[in-house]
Amino acid sequence: MLVNNTDKNQLKNKIYKLLLFIAGGEPNSMIASKNITKICKTYIPDNYELEVVDIFKNLKKAIEYDILITPTLIISDSKNKSVLVGNFYNYEKLLKAIDVSSD
Repeated sequence: MLVNNTDKNQLKNKIYKLLLFIAGGEPNSMIASKNITKICKTYIPDNYELEVVDIFKNLKKAIEYDILITPTLIISDSKNKSVLVGNFYNYEKLLKAIDVSSD
């Protein structure tokens, strides 16, 4: 894919809002939080806002977003919204959801 200066500016200005629902200190929740933070810092360091919601502390927000399983990540930008579930060991799925290549 050829990226011109306009495309680069659009990517720079794109902010991803990530909402991660976890279940306290459960192993998969901790792994998901760690993996998402690492991916964001590596691939979109200046282009994300990450909010972590512990469903044990904020059940109301989990109900508001219809969260049935944890860890669940909701990714939104100005045009799209994606919902992913898991611990995000497979970085490629998350990178695809945020439309970023690992190359």
